[in-house]
Amino acid sequence: MANPGQLPNNTSEDMSLRFDIGDSSFVNGAGSTNIILGACYENLGYGPNLNIKESYWYGANTGYYVNDGVNDYISGAWSRSYDLTNNDWSMVCWVKTDQSTKANGVFWSFGASTPTSANRVYLQYNSTFNRLVANLRTNSQNFIRAFALHDNSGVTGITNSGTGWVTSQRGNTNSEGWTMLTVTYDASQTTPTAAFKIYWNASELTVQAAASNQGRTAFTPGTMTLMDLSDSLPTSNNAEFSIDEWKYFETILSSTNVSTLYNSGTIRNNSNFSPITVTQTQVSFDRASEPADDVAGYWSPTITGGVRGVHQGTSLNI
Repeated sequence: MANPGQLPNNTSEDMSLRFDIGDSSFVNGAGSTNIILGACYENLGYGPNLNIKESYWYGANTGYYVNDGVNDYISGAWSRSYDLTNNDWSMVCWVKTDQSTKANGVFWSFGASTPTSANRVYLQYNSTFNRLVANLRTNSQNFIRAFALHDNSGVTGITNSGTGWVTSQRGNTNSEGWTMLTVTYDASQTTPTAAFKIYWNASELTVQAAASNQGRTAFTPGTMTLMDLSDSLPTSNNAEFSIDEWKYFETILSSTNVSTLYNSGTIRNNSNFSPITVTQTQVSFDRASEPADDVAGYWSPTITGGVRGVHQGTSLNI
């Protein structure tokens, strides 16, 4: 079999190719939908009459990360020097719950070079109050904005706070049960209510549950963790969630940006990422040989306990 990304040596040999379907040179301007692979290869000068088996791909995205609920997380050193207190930023990720009963979860968390619970920036699902919580915690002081999912049921689709965010009540998701969560932070604002926005899919949450302002100090992270699913350091307090296509921006995403990234519920990677031209990175899980890929190289992740899953309808294994 040919190596991934290479044409076979002869017409009887199988091949596996990985490419960005947003690349107009490949699809000859076809965009990212209704693509016929045979025609794409002919556009590049291969063929004609190639015997290509067409497959359904989940956008340009194939894999994701799965927590099974037992001592799982992805963590490592973060090298980008950027003060998350005194500068603007936005973070985006796709998540899916596989919990039968509600459980706490921290989807992403920036910590100090030697992590402590005193200095962290994170997005949490608080199961006790059925809330999404954005917290800029510095010197053990919280700068928090929180939204109850049931109070924003018109956006989230989650109505029962007792049941919470679980498989039987995933709320408004794409067809595969995934939700896109976006947090934006405006450093110029002095209150959490003004500084933070949280979006569920392409819509902003507007009914605030709480906003704690104990003060802020400068904070430049040295570590980053995905899916720790606890509220302090990496622990065994895990839940069954999956995550995909985590993105980091050193700017405040507009509602139009968020809608573009949401892409009507189709999870894609670089094909809807590059148009927002600011310093940024993205973590994908599309290569079995490199389970957690950081595009910019800011992050040196190690997967602990969790596994890589493959989206439904995906035929790639690279």
